Amino acid sequence: KFGMICRLILKEIKSFRKFKYILFSTLLGVGFTNCSDPCKDISCVNGSCDEGICNCAPGYEGTLCDSEIRTKFYGIYEGEFTPCIPELLLENLGGGVDLSLFSQFLISSIIVGPGSSVEKLDLSASSPFLTFNQEVDVSSTSFLIPETTTTIDDPSLMLPVAITITGDGFGEFVDESTMKLTLSLSLSIDLFPIPFAQNCVVTLTKI
Repeated sequence: KFGMICRLILKEIKSFRKFKYILFSTLLGVGFTNCSDPCKDISCVNGSCDEGICNCAPGYEGTLCDSEIRTKFYGIYEGEFTPCIPELLLENLGGGVDLSLFSQFLISSIIVGPGSSVEKLDLSASSPFLTFNQEVDVSSTSFLIPETTTTIDDPSLMLPVAITITGDGFGEFVDESTMKLTLSLSLSIDLFPIPFAQNCVVTLTKI
């Protein structure tokens, strides 16, 4: 009897060991399944993966951070600056000045291109109303326009006097194709010691 009892006990021990092995293997498999790396098959070009989602480095966007944010703003933005001409100035010039005679000065543009880093845009303008070149952060939709002074003295325009324009202000990217400028201008002519002040808002559209 004693031998039979020993054999039964050993059989139970073996069964228990087998049970533990099966249980451990099952739990281990479930654990590895639940703990699999969600970033295993994701390659973030300019960023790092966190729980299967790419966190992009500054200046980049997209599912895999493979697009530069600034590129969508590149282009030439053009607008008409007629609202920036004070009516009082036109009256003092005779009241009958045909603006079409110097329309080349009323249509101005800003060129937007790549800056010194992926987080920068380069803005360049050269016109009587705006003459500047500066970098702006792509993360900001607004930018300052520095003060500039330009003199219009072109005989082909048939203007009786030279006009000097001084102005500054700020700009804003409304979207990827539209820019809005809010300007504070001072226009003066040789015959009048007091300049003509004018505030205006101009919308420029990518062409």
